[in-house]
Amino acid sequence: MAPCTASEERRLLHRLARYRFEQAREEAGPFVRAVDRLGHTPPSETFRGTVSGSRVLVRLRQGAENRVRIRFTPRLTERRASKILSRLGIDPEKGSWL
Repeated sequence: MAPCTASEERRLLHRLARYRFEQAREEAGPFVRAVDRLGHTPPSETFRGTVSGSRVLVRLRQGAENRVRIRFTPRLTERRASKILSRLGIDPEKGSWL
């Protein structure tokens, strides 16, 4: 997860549109609904698309600090993931890697 400013978020949304990412509707399971009832989760938007043959899921979470979370399917090497992040205009050095 990486923090981002409002201007960085706008640029990311512009690049996602350029790569034809589509806004995805999250299907909340019973566990997610239970967690939502216990505590307030900040609103988020999820986008899905394909870059360089890899499926990419981008979740923008708003709150006290805007955050971006990205998931690749199938899993990628750090080098390849860094290249895709650079194409999307995200600094691979910012944030944390899982």
